[in-house]
Amino acid sequence: MRIANDFSLMRTLVRLGLVALAVLLAGCGSKVALAPDADPQNLPALGGDYLVNGRDPYDQGKYGGRMVIEPGPEPGTYRLTWLIREAFLQGEGRLEGNQLVVTWRTAPGSARPMRGTARYTITQAGQLYGQRWIEGLEQPVYEEIIPDTR
Repeated sequence: MRIANDFSLMRTLVRLGLVALAVLLAGCGSKVALAPDADPQNLPALGGDYLVNGRDPYDQGKYGGRMVIEPGPEPGTYRLTWLIREAFLQGEGRLEGNQLVVTWRTAPGSARPMRGTARYTITQAGQLYGQRWIEGLEQPVYEEIIPDTR
């Protein structure tokens, strides 16, 4: 998948920048119970602002962040932008059953360029959970992505 580099990305980055303080709070709070996995024939709508809670297998640390999910150019596709640990990531995903399969990379100009893939299962409540792989590392990070209802 080709990752878009356009006005939409800039708008998303500005949106994430405005909520940067929430990054500090996202990974520090209480654990949210995940809903049951969604039926692939009855998926909830995806899109909007999300909180990201992750667990890094290398330093055993937990982290928090934000994500924006926007509809992609074709049905069943999405554009994703993360703000995690002072890094902006951007990606494109497509639905496969009740999973969102993503290709991602750090935003252009990042001090530490990275890229990889992710596979998230979608719950009945529009939450996502799964693993994000970083190219060059053996173990994935585990993430839970929860709609921000604030």
